[in-house]
Amino acid sequence: AVGTPLGPLWRRVRRPLVRPAPVQIHRAEQAIRRAGAALTHGLPAVWDVGVHRALAQGLRRLPEELDAVLVEAAPVSVRRGTGARVAAAAQWVGLLAVAAGLLGGVAMVTGAPVVRWWGLPGPGWAGFAGVVIVLGAAWFARRSASAAAARREKATAEALRARVRDAADRLLVAPAEAELDHYREAHTWFVAARDPTPGGPAAGA
Repeated sequence: AVGTPLGPLWRRVRRPLVRPAPVQIHRAEQAIRRAGAALTHGLPAVWDVGVHRALAQGLRRLPEELDAVLVEAAPVSVRRGTGARVAAAAQWVGLLAVAAGLLGGVAMVTGAPVVRWWGLPGPGWAGFAGVVIVLGAAWFARRSASAAAARREKATAEALRARVRDAADRLLVAPAEAELDHYREAHTWFVAARDPTPGGPAAGA
């Protein structure tokens, strides 16, 4: 539709529509600290400190990472749907009908014979039909453009949420889980050392 009168409308749909709101870092930090406290409940102090240290390091980097995600977030491209193509074709048909009506009107002025239906000259019918088609195509194009914009906004928001989740997993979840895995591994070895079993860690030592 770029080469038709619908082109400006379609280009407007392709412009970025999602404007991310500022990230509420303070509330995120509070939620993460509460989650960290729940994760480390009952752990020895040394492992509690390790998990909170990992979360604190991630929190220091989180605002910058989220800002980068928001700045670099590219709107998801929208393919031109069937409705837009139909509207563009109909608009051209309508314009051709209007042009045919104008040419027929010129022919009538020069005295050339024209076909009549129900007492009205054919060029008049053609021009009227062309105007109706053009207006109908413009209305349908706007409906199609609005639907495409809504789909684009939804897809872009979903992609943005996925990138934010990835950043949170990389900076917060993965380091905290690594510390907890270290604790579980050390706890397993400690229990085995206190109560060695044949073939266990203490027996192998």
